Amino acid sequence: EGEGEGEESKEDGAGKENKVKKTPSGNVIVMLPASRLTALLTKFFGPAHAKKAAALSQELLERSTTEEGPPLGLTVSEALVWARRLRDKEFDDFRNAFEAADKSRDNVVDFDELKELCKQLGFSLTDHAIQEMIDKVKQRGEWPADRHDNVLDYDAFVHFMRVLHQTDGFTDKEMEEIETTFRKFDTDNSEDIDVVELNDMLHYLGYQTKMSEVMVLLSRLDYNDSRTLSFRELVRFMRLHREGQYRATEALFAKYKEGGKPVLTEDKARMALADLESGDKEAVTKKAEVDTENPDVYIVNVEDISIPPKVNFDEFVGLAEKVRTVRMLELRRRAGFSPSEILRFQLLFNDHDMGRKGYLSNEEVTRLVGTLGFPLQTVQDQQKLMVQLRAAIATAAENGITCQEGQVVFWVMVQFLRGLYRKDERKALKKVSKAADDCHFKQVEVAEFQEVFSSWYEQEKSKYSDNSPTRRSGPLEDEESKVLTRSSLLRLFKNLGLQVEGQSKTMLDDQVSHLSQHPLKAVDFADFLRLMRWMLDTDFCQITTVVGIS
Repeated sequence: EGEGEGEESKEDGAGKENKVKKTPSGNVIVMLPASRLTALLTKFFGPAHAKKAAALSQELLERSTTEEGPPLGLTVSEALVWARRLRDKEFDDFRNAFEAADKSRDNVVDFDELKELCKQLGFSLTDHAIQEMIDKVKQRGEWPADRHDNVLDYDAFVHFMRVLHQTDGFTDKEMEEIETTFRKFDTDNSEDIDVVELNDMLHYLGYQTKMSEVMVLLSRLDYNDSRTLSFRELVRFMRLHREGQYRATEALFAKYKEGGKPVLTEDKARMALADLESGDKEAVTKKAEVDTENPDVYIVNVEDISIPPKVNFDEFVGLAEKVRTVRMLELRRRAGFSPSEILRFQLLFNDHDMGRKGYLSNEEVTRLVGTLGFPLQTVQDQQKLMVQLRAAIATAAENGITCQEGQVVFWVMVQFLRGLYRKDERKALKKVSKAADDCHFKQVEVAEFQEVFSSWYEQEKSKYSDNSPTRRSGPLEDEESKVLTRSSLLRLFKNLGLQVEGQSKTMLDDQVSHLSQHPLKAVDFADFLRLMRWMLDTDFCQITTVVGIS
């Protein structure tokens, strides 16, 4: 409302800034900033079209940027024009794909040609999955009435491709399972999962991931820079992961098959499955050590798998999935902790199990938690602890582990510790998010800095003595405990090609002292982001030229 014309900015309900344009008559037109075109198109067309959306968005920014000011906003009708352009690109791709698949040039694609094309496009699908998508096209009435086979003309092919992109090649049952998992970990019902929820979900699915690794992973999947994943983005992630699994399985089959024959003998199939299982390098290197203390840490014994005398590729894929399922259930019980971490937890548990009862009383649990450095000063702290303990008991029960009231068995304790460290992860994430916002870093930039920080920390931590800058003692290295000392920073910057000497070294020391709240003036990742912002803004030691960032 109001008189006059012009532009101003206004936040929408999601906290994003929109442009508002006033016409001479006083009408208000809400405009989308040009920089958000990628997010809009990806939201509408799906994550599979993110690269095309980004290319169009870059074209828009190059067109609309002027010397007078920032890029203009988009009205609804203008946004629809760009959406149409993306749709046109999509149909161009469909036509090119169809012509490439139509080897016989008879203007149709048969089932085998379709399967091979899907694989070339990044969808390694089973016959069942392809047939289900064809059936969907038929059910929608988008199939020629006079055809009763699985041969697709161009129109049917287009409808098939749209179903493929909508589902990322998953069957209805698989999509239902993915959605169930998504809902389970969308604990705040926000229709998105943040990095902590994603980390928990990956643990549930059987992956040993660290928060720093998941932050980097999320940046590669988060197409709208929201620092969260929507359901559709998660489905896209699951497809990319499925393709990685398929390629690994395919490579192992090729490695062990008999000459040119497309089959494995029983012995070769068992060897290939053992090779597949050894993909968890830490599990392999620690297996004997952990087995000495706790036999249950074994993941999968492939000798227990029933295998026929001859195994073709599809059968081997099924066997590999069996192994992964068993492995997933075991890792779910571990709550995402590595074998070496489980061993250290077991030793800690044994230290606090007075009388070797095989369980901890509530008092012993409290003492163990205090040993790890978690706050228990107030009655409220202790009450929260009991709430988390009950949640851990419920989670463990889902994995078939039960305990009596007041008797906390080891695997319940593992779930309990995951919950405690999760609280710290949220605290650390909040601090990092604030630092990223204050420094105006995009998610992909934060991820790049995270990779540098984490890799250098892993390289440097062996140099730390018993007087380590770690903030919390205990068997698990949480994200807040990962810090770089001044000497570590100097070695990092020297490794990057910066010459930090004399006055430059003094300036760096002063800035670290200003940023860090750590007793030893070491910097955690949030501090590191602020330090990098200062270095870029001041072009410290010509970092923009030497490293090639700005």
